[in-house]
Amino acid sequence: MTKRKPKLGRPPLPRDVAAIERVELRLTTAVRATWTAAAEREGLSLSEWLRAAAELAIARGSTR
Repeated sequence: MTKRKPKLGRPPLPRDVAAIERVELRLTTAVRATWTAAAEREGLSLSEWLRAAAELAIARGSTR
């Protein structure tokens, strides 16, 4: 009998928890570098940092 190798990676998240939507944003190289540096200073990925910044803007009522 052959043993199966365990699958690598984490198990999939339940559908009600998994992030399935995607938003695309075009940036200049300079803006992306600035945002990436800000995210790294806070120990976050760029995606995590952008989500946090958007949530903060919503909480503050920023709608410019």
